[in-house]
Amino acid sequence: MFRSTVAENFESWDRFLRAYYTPIRAALGLLPFVGEERADDVAQSFFLKMYERDFLANRPALEGRFRNWLYVAARHHALDEYRKIRRRPERADAFEVEEPADPHPNDPDDLPFDADEFYALSVLHLTVSRVRKHLLEEGKSELWMIFEELVLAPLIPGRSPKTRDQLLAMFPGQGPVFLDNRMTTVKRVFRRILPALIPADPTENLTPEQRFQELLEILRDSKNNRLWLAFLLDPTPGVETSPGSSLDLAAGSTGSDRPEAPVTPEILQDELRILLGFWLEMPLAEYLEDLESVGPAVAAVIRGSWPSSSLTRKPRAAALPLNLRGLVDGSRPPLSSLPPEELKLVFERLKTFAKRVHRAAKRAGAGAGAETDARGGARRENSLPFEIAQVLYNLAGALALTRCDSRIIGLGDGQFRKNLAWVLSQPWLDARLRPIFFAAFTQIGPAGSV
Repeated sequence: MFRSTVAENFESWDRFLRAYYTPIRAALGLLPFVGEERADDVAQSFFLKMYERDFLANRPALEGRFRNWLYVAARHHALDEYRKIRRRPERADAFEVEEPADPHPNDPDDLPFDADEFYALSVLHLTVSRVRKHLLEEGKSELWMIFEELVLAPLIPGRSPKTRDQLLAMFPGQGPVFLDNRMTTVKRVFRRILPALIPADPTENLTPEQRFQELLEILRDSKNNRLWLAFLLDPTPGVETSPGSSLDLAAGSTGSDRPEAPVTPEILQDELRILLGFWLEMPLAEYLEDLESVGPAVAAVIRGSWPSSSLTRKPRAAALPLNLRGLVDGSRPPLSSLPPEELKLVFERLKTFAKRVHRAAKRAGAGAGAETDARGGARRENSLPFEIAQVLYNLAGALALTRCDSRIIGLGDGQFRKNLAWVLSQPWLDARLRPIFFAAFTQIGPAGSV
């Protein structure tokens, strides 16, 4: 494991890379002179350079926001790598007359650059990618297709999106409400997932609401048409109800759910089904906050999938992050070899996370703001629906009971059984979780047993 250094709020390379590797990698992939095909290599070499220079211990004195400095530094590194590629050995053969002397575009360093827009675009791109992934994985490809044609395609130069009539022709017997419902589902999912993917700046003490509002301000003030993806932040349905520009809609959004027209049970169930899949695949470290008290075996598996494990000049080995879906499956090594006593600690931390969401929801309902800290520990909780928190709470108890033969939920048998029955009654519950809840329900024993 790489050594940890402490400098102000940068506690370790693990924490630093967890916060910034993914959004910086996404940002680099958006640069036309990098692209998706080279984004991994450029991101790795950028953070490797920072590590070799012991950046956390020798951070330069900065004026202004650290995030801006980091995004500018990443772009400068990408430019350096681009110029290295352009330095080709002289050709022994003659150039053809028709061949241009320099087939490359103007130096990208001459192009205008705004660090805030770079940051905002990377967060939006990352969120759209995650929403698409989960819609397709949950068998909701028609939602993504409708959303892409009606929202994303009009933003792409040269793209001729399908009209609403053309889309309806693909679904015989359906009317305009069919399209509106699916648009509403995707927008609601997007609005929930986005706050969970906004990187928290370890040098700033901003609440989740402040980070979200800051992102909206960047989107509203941007002159970059690509940032009209801000339209996705508005949860209200229907193209007919959106005559203004996407930036106007974004400017009207708030960090909390606004009063909106009642949605159908189908929309709510689709939203919860997709969001549950998102949280089951969230890296487990996001539930834990730190690894000091979960045990060495679990910590080693989690660290092995972090970007810090690939800060080496050797090719990176593919490592899958430890997540709840992997723990439920339990068959993939090294997950299958984790000791029960350490798994119990993980499940207890998951239970605590779910309880915090419950408390945050109560405070929000009473008009109080959710608590947070300099590291933004509560930011993901604000994007987590209360129903998902209930599933996670009971999943922690069911896994501890069936995998570790341990009772970590301090409820009586009757109440715990009611909890499990409620979870099993939800039509949006992931089918792969049902055996865990059934097994726990059976292990508790029949009603009336001691």
